[in-house]
Amino acid sequence: MTTAALTMTGDCTLVARPHPFDSNTAFAQVPAGQTLAQMLGPDASHSLQVAIGGHEVPSSLWSVTRPKAGQTIHVTNYPQGGNAGKWVRLVLTVVLMYFTYGASGWAASASTAFGGSAAMWGAAFMLVGQLAITPMVGQPLEVLA
Repeated sequence: MTTAALTMTGDCTLVARPHPFDSNTAFAQVPAGQTLAQMLGPDASHSLQVAIGGHEVPSSLWSVTRPKAGQTIHVTNYPQGGNAGKWVRLVLTVVLMYFTYGASGWAASASTAFGGSAAMWGAAFMLVGQLAITPMVGQPLEVLA
């Protein structure tokens, strides 16, 4: 459908991408004259980036912005993190790596009964350490809009 045909029917084209790195794109024809908030629906998240004609529209203006017939509205979802525990997990993992390096060498030389190399002991310490860190901090979360 051409731009002239869209202007005559009073429609706007809504182009939506669920993730900025996702090539999947959805297209929809929406009636012109509505506000962006009405076009996006009541469940629209503030993690959306909305642009009309290449100009970003802040979420505070969605309720008053009415695109004209024939305009294309680009909507991209930017998933938000929201889990500050990832930094705690990172610090604990670095500390675990530091102490595993020294402890694995000591365990390999001190344990003649069990034997094994420093690498084997290091892997065992890292496995047990990570199994202890995960329940303390929790699993990483991804918040999708």
